[in-house]
Amino acid sequence: MKDEIEKCNCKSEFPIVLQHQLTEHVLVCSNCNMNRTLNISDDLDKEITDWNQNYKKNYKKWLESENVIEELTNPLSYLNNAGLQITAKLNTLIPTYYWLHIDEGTSSADCPKCAKKLIIVENKYTCNHKVCNTCKILINE
Repeated sequence: MKDEIEKCNCKSEFPIVLQHQLTEHVLVCSNCNMNRTLNISDDLDKEITDWNQNYKKNYKKWLESENVIEELTNPLSYLNNAGLQITAKLNTLIPTYYWLHIDEGTSSADCPKCAKKLIIVENKYTCNHKVCNTCKILINE
């Protein structure tokens, strides 16, 4: 029997987040962090899958203490730039943010890409977020 995937039941006004996962489900609700389904083109679906596979490789290297933290945390890295480009494409369909990995214990009031003040978004289901509406970046607080 195939595992059931928990899906979002929130109202559709909540933006989605392109967020790396160790599974293939990388589009999640910004409110409940559950999987969101979205009708997208095969090309965009492949682009998302390729990005997640690349991210997964770097994330596993980081977990194994290899020095790839710059690739994960720098919003200008190849990996994050690719994710932000996908986010821009998704934003033509539905409001979307890009979840940016930050070092544990790191906190910032400013966007790591454009240096504008981040906006705190309270969330009763998961942790609060900080977002940059200009860059479409979301950081867990």
